[in-house]
Amino acid sequence: MKKPASEMAYQLIRERIISGEWPQGTKLPAEVEIGRLSGVSRSSVREAIERLAEMGVLVRRQGDGTYVKNASAKTLLGEAAQGGGYDVLQVLDFREMVEPEAVKRLIRTGDEKNLHIMLQTLDEMNRYADLRLSDEFAQADMRFHMAILRGAHNEVLDSVLAATRDPLIYYQFNANRDIGPRTGVQEHAAIIDAIFQKDEELAALLVKRHVQRSKRDLVAFREQQTGKGNHHE
Repeated sequence: MKKPASEMAYQLIRERIISGEWPQGTKLPAEVEIGRLSGVSRSSVREAIERLAEMGVLVRRQGDGTYVKNASAKTLLGEAAQGGGYDVLQVLDFREMVEPEAVKRLIRTGDEKNLHIMLQTLDEMNRYADLRLSDEFAQADMRFHMAILRGAHNEVLDSVLAATRDPLIYYQFNANRDIGPRTGVQEHAAIIDAIFQKDEELAALLVKRHVQRSKRDLVAFREQQTGKGNHHE
């Protein structure tokens, strides 16, 4: 079933905010430009903006434009991410299969744009970990891995990423809150080092181990939560 036009505009704005491309305080492009980017009419864009304004994500300033008021991915994800249609463990399985090859391709192409994003987000993760800002850390973490996957330069993969983004972000927000981010910072730094060394096999191995560790953390966390539930019965 084809998505309503306003939903397409809503998803575009939402994803730009979650990815950090449009952080808190950003003035949104004109409605006609958002319509061009999402392939819908200006009225559909306006409907999407009204929806996000009602959620407290955007704020309209008369005579000035529309701004990002609340960039919290928790607000943006809502119930959709918790269901999402995908089990997070399956999404991590997908990442384990795909990311190691994607990082190899990123090294081969010398993709400076995505490498710059990875360096920037690593710096952000270090800062947010020190400040214990778990929401902001999770956003930076997601941008780091999206940069690896986009480094593969495959349009089919880009479409798959759009379908799996929500449940994965939801996992990362909860994992960073419950497990802690510091191990993740160290692992990301090691991946960056291997990329600069242009060592495809090492980078792929480090990415694979990183995702496998995330899977173990998720399984352990679920078992812990199940144990707590049984304890209270």
